[in-house]
Formats: sequence, structure tokens, C-alpha cells
Amino acid sequence: RSTYHPAAFPGKNITLKFADEDHIAIVQDNGDAYFGTFVNLRQMASDAKNVVLSEDGDKIAVLEKSALEIFSLRDSDPTDEKYFRFVLPKMEAVERLLWYRDSQHLFIGYADKAMFLDLKDTRMESLGEVAPSGKFEYEPDQNQLYFLKDNKVFSLDFSK
Repeated sequence: RSTYHPAAFPGKNITLKFADEDHIAIVQDNGDAYFGTFVNLRQMASDAKNVVLSEDGDKIAVLEKSALEIFSLRDSDPTDEKYFRFVLPKMEAVERLLWYRDSQHLFIGYADKAMFLDLKDTRMESLGEVAPSGKFEYEPDQNQLYFLKDNKVFSLDFSK
């Protein structure tokens, strides 16, 4: 019989996400965000609101009160950037993040709109609104963004 003695954390855990069978991400009510294995968690941020893992498990987006940070979790592609940091417009109003299927773009959710961010565009020159609603979901297999507006469901094709 094996016994596991979990690490103690100073705050209250509010979010738990699994990256794969060995890795987890935790966000606490004090803003601390941790990522790693069950026995080796390391702190990634100190003012986090949420974390979102990319579908391929290669990246983690940390939504903080003051910035959006993206960390590469794998060393699979030596040409891939390992870290990104963005201060988005009205950063404090960002409510959610969703990964686009290529793990190089993110949907940024505000209460009244969805924006689309290209991680390689560090100056955010191409950051633009893609839906006039903060109520949206992305379906990667169909490459469709669905959103609610005026009691109707709309879809946006992201053919690329």
C-alpha cells in the first residue's frame, strides 16, 4: 500500500487542471499558480486568476491581474518561443481564455467581446475583435467559434 503526503499550500485552491496523467496546474485564491507533477510543483505566478492548458499540452496560459503569461511546457521544438508576456487592453476586465487549435493563438474573453491574439505578434498589432460577445466557445475539430448575441447563436468559420 502506498501513501502520498501532499504538499501544503498557503492559500485556498480554486482551480485544478490536468495537463496529462503526471502534470497538474493549481491556482489559489491568493493568486499563486503552480505547475508540475504531484510531488514537484513549482510556482509560476503570484497574481493569477486562472490557467488554461493548450490541447496539445505544449503551453500553459496564466491569466493574471496585471498580464497574460504563456509558458512552454515542452522542449520539443527548439524554434518555438518558451515564454510570452502580454499586457492586454483593459487587462483587469479579461474574464477567460481559450486556446485556438494551433496553440499559437488565444481567444481572449471580455464581458462584451472576444478578441484573437497571435502569440508571435508581441506588439499586439493584429489583436482584434472576433465576436461581439463574451459568451463564446471554440470547437477545434470544426474550427468554428460559436457565440451568443441577442438571444441567437452565431458561428464564425476560422478557415486558415
